[in-house]
Amino acid sequence: MSGIYASLQVSPRKKRGPPSDDGVTTTPKKLRTEQPPTPKSITPSSARGPKSDLPGHLTRLLKVHNAVQQALSHALATCAISPSTDSGRVLNVLNHISLKTYSGFATSFGVEDLKRLCWLWEWDGESVPENSADAQQKGEDDNPFLESSSSSDWMRGSMGFTLSLGSHYSKSERKRIPVYGVGIEVEMDIDKGMGGGMAAVARWTAAGETRRAQFLQKLEKWAKVSVYIGFVGFMS
Repeated sequence: MSGIYASLQVSPRKKRGPPSDDGVTTTPKKLRTEQPPTPKSITPSSARGPKSDLPGHLTRLLKVHNAVQQALSHALATCAISPSTDSGRVLNVLNHISLKTYSGFATSFGVEDLKRLCWLWEWDGESVPENSADAQQKGEDDNPFLESSSSSDWMRGSMGFTLSLGSHYSKSERKRIPVYGVGIEVEMDIDKGMGGGMAAVARWTAAGETRRAQFLQKLEKWAKVSVYIGFVGFMS
C-alpha cells in the first residue's frame, strides 16, 4: 500500500470519525446546569384583548349591565321561575335593593344606575337631539323615574329587561318599602317552538352575549353622540 501512495505522491490519512456533537448533545448533566430559556413576555393588552375606548363612566355602566344580567340569570336558575306563554315576562326577579347585596355583584349599584340602564335599554341608538338644550330636555322626558309611579301597571324596559313596581322587606325599617323590580321579557311564538317555561329562561340566558354586544354598541354610539352635541346628561 505504501508503494501506491508513493507513486501517487500523497501520504496516507487516517479515517476521520463523524464530527463531535458535544455542543448539541443533551445529557443529564447539561440539563442540570443549563439555564432554562427565557419565556416570551405576554403584554397585558394581548392577554386581555382589545382595550375599550369608552369613557370611564360608560365603561362602568357596561359593567353594571353585565352584573345585572348575570344576577338575573343566576336568580332565575336558582328560583326555577319562568315566564308564561301569555306574557313572556317574569317581573320583579330582583330589585334595585336586593341587587346591591346579591352574591357575585361586583360593583356598587343604585337607582341612578338603574335609570341610566333603562334609558339605554329603550334608546333606539339612532335618534340624536339637535343641541344640548334639546338633549337635556330629552334626557328628562325619557327618564322613567320622573314619571308618576303610582299605577300598578307601570312598566318600562327593553332588550329583554323589564322594570316594574314592587316592594321589599327592610330589616332595618321592619316594614315593606317600595322598590323598582328588575325582570325579564322573552319572545314567545308557539309556531316557531318558542314556548314558555324553563325553555324560555334558557333562551333568555343564551342571548346574554348578544344583549351585551348590543348594549356595548349603544354605549359606543352614545359616546360619539354626546361628544358631537356637547352633552352627556344623566349618563355621567
